Amino acid sequence: MLEGEWQRPVDVARLAGAVHMSTSHLQHLFKQYVRMSIRTFIFEKRLANAAQQIRATDERISSIGLAVGFPDPSNFNHAFKLRFGLSPRDYRRLCSGMPDSD
Repeated sequence: MLEGEWQRPVDVARLAGAVHMSTSHLQHLFKQYVRMSIRTFIFEKRLANAAQQIRATDERISSIGLAVGFPDPSNFNHAFKLRFGLSPRDYRRLCSGMPDSD
């Protein structure tokens, strides 16, 4: 369930209900075995998927951000830069071997 719905807003209570656990028990077990919270897992999954799409496609960066679950392009750019150390645009340039045009 989590693997197929990471683009949607996180609803931990719904996830817990789907596996017949309390929210707190699910969160505890998830953190114990995955070593990160459910929200952090989904956040990382979104950013990893965005990075893969930026490397592999010519899709607009704002469209990629939206597709992976970041409705606000500014939030997406900020989160991406914090995670990868580069803006999505600079990451694409680096991965494609394009020279900096600035």
